[in-house]
Amino acid sequence: MTGTVHDTRGGTGRRRAVAGVAAVAALASGCANDLSNAPFAEDAVYGAAVPAREGVHAESPEGETGLERAGGALDGGERGLGERALAVDLTLDVCGAVNGMVFAVLDQLAGAVASAPTVREEGRRVWGPSDYRDGTAYRLTVERGEDGVYAYALELAGVPADRVDEGTEWRGVLEGDFLPDGALPDGSGSFVLDAGAVTDLAPSFERRGVLRVEHARRGSALEVRVEVEGWSGPEGEVPEADYAFARDAGGGGTFEYRSTYDLVGSDGGPAEDLDVRARWRPDGAGRADAWVGGGDLPGEPMAVTECWGADLAQVYWAAPEPAGDEGACAFGPEFP
Repeated sequence: MTGTVHDTRGGTGRRRAVAGVAAVAALASGCANDLSNAPFAEDAVYGAAVPAREGVHAESPEGETGLERAGGALDGGERGLGERALAVDLTLDVCGAVNGMVFAVLDQLAGAVASAPTVREEGRRVWGPSDYRDGTAYRLTVERGEDGVYAYALELAGVPADRVDEGTEWRGVLEGDFLPDGALPDGSGSFVLDAGAVTDLAPSFERRGVLRVEHARRGSALEVRVEVEGWSGPEGEVPEADYAFARDAGGGGTFEYRSTYDLVGSDGGPAEDLDVRARWRPDGAGRADAWVGGGDLPGEPMAVTECWGADLAQVYWAAPEPAGDEGACAFGPEFP
């Protein structure tokens, strides 16, 4: 797997991060003069370095999105004025698929850090070995560096937890890092998941491919970027895709998606390149601009624009001939 992403921010940011961690530990200890709870408070800080659902989940213009998917957004059909916007369902489909990929591993991490660590050392915590699935065991290690960055790794073994010994062979399946920024869980980090390595040892995981995730959170603002390579699983097949979602503090959002699909021509023909950029206001009204090219579309990529209102119904469509009033769009063509 690729190495972790190292933070490049200056010393001031790191000092703030370390100060934030120290503050959390002090508050969690319950009493400034009672140090008996200090190790448990630090356990919570180490556990918070591991990403959870709420720190990386993607959303659509409808609001918070879990695993639900609309379906049919990429079937090549158009939708008329007043109908539910195609781009809204595209964001729902992509966000649901991305969440499914990410949640598959994050839920396991959340379950691990919910218990007390089995190893507690200066600058290091270990959870496990614990039973995973298909007769395998996992362990999660989190280490704090001198620069305030927390590095973590999830490993699997091909034996149950009660058969783990010093000679057990462990295989790394996920590694990541996290730099706190002020009060937890604010901060930024990244992780890489080798889903095939999990499935090799635990076939019921049923996923293969590589997932690279970068995430940042401050208050209610959230940014998530995902790269998918050769993914297959219950969420479907995604040979290659780049995805980015951001939610601002006010509740508005942006969405970027690049991948390949057979959108034009007969089934089984050459795939076209798809590039979508969308944004929406806190009330859900928004605009998407997309480009489709390659495959059965020689020459310059075809531009497609769609706008929708707060009720998520289409108010403007251009592909390339326009329908509706572009003046009704919540945004112009500029993208932040």
